[in-house]
Amino acid sequence: MRLEVIGSGTCALRRGHLTACYLVEVAGKKLVFDLGNGALDRLFLAGHDYRELDHLHFSHAHPDHISDLLMFLEASHYTPGFHRTRPLHLTGPAHVFAYLDCLLDFYGQGFDLAGVRTIRHVLAPGEGYRQPHWRISAEKMNHFLPTLGYRLAADGKVFCYTGDTANCPEVVKLCQGADLAVMDCSALAAHGRMPGHLTAADCGHIGREAGAKCIVLSHTYPGFSPRQAVAEARAAGYQGELIPAKDGLAVTF
Repeated sequence: MRLEVIGSGTCALRRGHLTACYLVEVAGKKLVFDLGNGALDRLFLAGHDYRELDHLHFSHAHPDHISDLLMFLEASHYTPGFHRTRPLHLTGPAHVFAYLDCLLDFYGQGFDLAGVRTIRHVLAPGEGYRQPHWRISAEKMNHFLPTLGYRLAADGKVFCYTGDTANCPEVVKLCQGADLAVMDCSALAAHGRMPGHLTAADCGHIGREAGAKCIVLSHTYPGFSPRQAVAEARAAGYQGELIPAKDGLAVTF
């Protein structure tokens, strides 16, 4: 598998850390996890054409994670000379699809997706689905909106993405034995806790308990210090590989 960080930040934008978007390449496919505002532009600049993306996974419906979904759907339907023949797979909690349906109802006949064959994977915690070369499963995360963390298993490798979450038993379960886990690392423990999010110390505790081999510390707010975050995670007892995320980071595992 190969991870490419398209957006490692939050709604509080800063250079090198824009809104959430992660692309994982597996078995010749490109799987996207979250699609914050501007993510389509950044995917394009990184060489990933939206016309070749068939699998979008959403953790929750906060704007820094989902804002470009409507842009993606509109482009998929209205690009001259392009007709999507492969099905588009959308995965998320029910709340994500309630958000999408509200938008589609608002636009009415001005936004017709009849020509796009869309398969909705509406997941509850503990559920998942299979594709020919991988399996996706989900766990409930501890955030303000209904939120799922994802576990992708393929070819003996495991990738995990927490989305936004505070510490909870489910995030340890999600990341159990992961080869690579992208974790919400919104705050430094030294700066105090942010409700609904993890600190660098939390990431260290979770990684140690879960036995994750590598953690990518992402979804960082302004004031985040990569060096201090690594020190806090180490102090929490984590001994695996730690990578502070930035936009454009690529990791093969």
